[in-house]
Amino acid sequence: MVSASILVLTKNGSKDIGALLQAVYSQEEVRANEVVLIDSGSSDATLQIARQYPVRIEHIQPDSFHHARTRNLAAELTSSEILVFLSQDAVPASPTWLAAMLANFKDAGVGAVYGRQFPKSQSSLERQNVLETIYGEQRLVKDPALGNRLGSRFYHFSDANSAIRRSVWQGTRFPE
Repeated sequence: MVSASILVLTKNGSKDIGALLQAVYSQEEVRANEVVLIDSGSSDATLQIARQYPVRIEHIQPDSFHHARTRNLAAELTSSEILVFLSQDAVPASPTWLAAMLANFKDAGVGAVYGRQFPKSQSSLERQNVLETIYGEQRLVKDPALGNRLGSRFYHFSDANSAIRRSVWQGTRFPE
């Protein structure tokens, strides 16, 4: 099995971080080599909750946070073959979430994958419809040869729940 690091960016995420970390550490079949949390100045209980788990916590100043730059920093702090990114509120929905993500990388031609996002129970109908439209139930394989048939869905990639081969990240990095 490939080595993987889970990277989570946080700021005042106490509402979801406990459920996220519980789901990460309850994964069946495979485990990540490490979980790294990059916090940009939480003033709520985010860090207290996170410290209940064996996570590596790194701190950055709030004004230095940048979606791409901070993800690049998180990736630089690890050496695993696969970089798994989760937003602080993207709670894995299954105890086999990580195994399903990593299974894709058995194919050497796979550079990156992202997972479906489900709306939270209190989400508006509009949000529910948007997520259903973007993600649906059908798995999409985004082969460049098929790009024209998928239209704009070919270009969509969400890093809220994703995994990227280190070599692909090193070649492209998140655009700062």
